[in-house]
Amino acid sequence: MKSIRIWILLVASGFFAIGLVWQTSRFANLSQKAQDLEMEQQNWVAQNTRLRADIAVLSSRERTAEIANSLGLKKIQPEERVRVKIVPENQGKAASPAPSGLTNGLTSGLSRAAQNGATQNAGGQHD
Repeated sequence: MKSIRIWILLVASGFFAIGLVWQTSRFANLSQKAQDLEMEQQNWVAQNTRLRADIAVLSSRERTAEIANSLGLKKIQPEERVRVKIVPENQGKAASPAPSGLTNGLTSGLSRAAQNGATQNAGGQHD
């Protein structure tokens, strides 16, 4: 009877030891995976920081102006701008005529732009 208790105790101790080794191994594997994931996260954060810095450099006003100048583009003056106002139609009512300043300003602005284009084309080169 005493020997059966000893064998049961030895078998239970063996299972306990196997379980302890399995848990330790599992913990070590999970710890390594957690460290790998933390390292990957740090890499992503560093890459994100670099990309944000690159975006800031590439979208700077100075760089944009430099590229526009190299392409021969220039900033237009306020008097060269054309603004079009779209008025929604009223249901059942006739549309009100456009103010004379709008049509006159629009046509004169367009004719000025056409004249500028004609004089630039006549010269053979653009500024």
